[in-house]
Amino acid sequence: MCGSAGALVQIIFILEYALIMIRKMRLSILINVLFIGALAMSVTSCSFATRGYDAPALTCEQRLELARGLNEWAGDNFDRAYSTSGDITGAMVQFYLIKQNAPSPYAESFNENHKKARWNLVMAKRQGCDVSSYPLLPIHEFKRRLRRMKDAQSR
Repeated sequence: MCGSAGALVQIIFILEYALIMIRKMRLSILINVLFIGALAMSVTSCSFATRGYDAPALTCEQRLELARGLNEWAGDNFDRAYSTSGDITGAMVQFYLIKQNAPSPYAESFNENHKKARWNLVMAKRQGCDVSSYPLLPIHEFKRRLRRMKDAQSR
């Protein structure tokens, strides 16, 4: 767009937020509104970026919703892959692969979504949003669920 890496990141976050909301609500009107909003924000971001002002692309409420969506994604993926089968060993191996940034599709997805969630948290703090109610980042959610699974098995 305007050559600013920050503007590109903002556009990506807007589109990811739109995808999360589309999956939740499945409304075609929302698709149109968010697409127009993303386009408007990208143009606004570019015009502000050229003036030295980095306009926030998402509101605090949208950032919280994005954080919740990424946390839910992590929880759902963990549950589908490991909780239903009770595969603690597989979950431990996968957690190791995630921590090592292994090139497996599962680990890459977790690491990518973890980066998005961390960036969203940083941007929310910069905007002055109250982040006290934000859920855990995806990798931390994986670790929490793994710990719960281990605790349940040891009882």
